[in-house]
Amino acid sequence: MPLIHFQACLVASALGDALGAPIEFMPIGRILSRYGEKGLRELVPAFGFLGAVTDDTQMAMATARALIKALPAKLDLADNLRDAYLDWLESQNNPANCRAPGNTCLSALQEQKRNPTLTANNTSWGCGGVMRAHPAGLAFAGDPGEAFRIGHLSASLTHGHPRA
Repeated sequence: MPLIHFQACLVASALGDALGAPIEFMPIGRILSRYGEKGLRELVPAFGFLGAVTDDTQMAMATARALIKALPAKLDLADNLRDAYLDWLESQNNPANCRAPGNTCLSALQEQKRNPTLTANNTSWGCGGVMRAHPAGLAFAGDPGEAFRIGHLSASLTHGHPRA
């Protein structure tokens, strides 16, 4: 996949996330009462500013950074993913960066700091792992098996159930 297509997919994903960020945890009735029968149709502030993305995009960007760093240099991808996610974890200490991350990711990454492994020590199969894996699909668009393997690897660092 040409680099420009990779970048365009990541930007489009971030824009969609920024559009949905203000309503991420709202029930549909509240969304409709606040934004009308068509729902939210334009960017509105979330997390204190216009265009803010959620932790899902932050972690997808961490996945992309790990791929960009590891693949050309043939570095260990698992270590680079873990390092990128631990960098993300540290960024959540800054109120300007904190985006209401899930407890599974937070606790698993805290454990990764203490005891690095390839699989999280939990049985979670929530959606947090898959929501950051799309850069693997972009990087390995021509090899679905490898895209799945890398997506699984990225999810397994925080979500221990095979379904994750």
